[in-house]
Amino acid sequence: MTEWMDELLKAAEEKQRARIVPRGSALRVNDSALNLGADRVETRQERARLQYKPESTKVLFLGESPPSSGTFFYYFDSNLYKYTKDAFQEVYGYQAGAGERFLQFFQSMGCWVDDLCLQPGKPKGAQCYQAVPSLAARIREAKPLAFVGVMLGIEMHLRKAIRLADLEDLPQYFLRFPAQGNQRRYVDELAAVLRRLQKADILPGTVGGTSQTRA
Repeated sequence: MTEWMDELLKAAEEKQRARIVPRGSALRVNDSALNLGADRVETRQERARLQYKPESTKVLFLGESPPSSGTFFYYFDSNLYKYTKDAFQEVYGYQAGAGERFLQFFQSMGCWVDDLCLQPGKPKGAQCYQAVPSLAARIREAKPLAFVGVMLGIEMHLRKAIRLADLEDLPQYFLRFPAQGNQRRYVDELAAVLRRLQKADILPGTVGGTSQTRA
């Protein structure tokens, strides 16, 4: 099992090595290599996100929007990145890695993060409602096997988008965002979700046959 995972990670590293776009750097991405797809916007965050899109999406994580602070899950420097990584490390141990290696591991598991609203910053007023049809189109394009919604305040919008995509019968989990004291709760609950997805054969079993619990 470990050899299989190492091969996946090695292949992901080779695929990404020439195309990583660090935050603050100039874009050097071949446009033909990254198709923005359904209703996507041309932002640096979207280009980074699409570099880690799995060939087959198994678990689609859904957030509210990229942070206005400039951090981002796919820059491996946001709260969502940090505590999602911690949860994967609880289930998969050291094989989950950190930094860019974790993003490659996350991708190799068939996991991907999308957002209700694609423009950075907190959505205002009716923006969440208006973003639902676009998200539904992207969900339909991704064709995941399960959903993990992050932030209970947007659960209604996420459920509606999933329903519009005709995928409401798939497993859906909704968690509090890992901030304001909810960090440990998020890690624990996401780790439990990952184990349920393993039992459902949506995610691979624990690498090496053992689970690693972090204190």
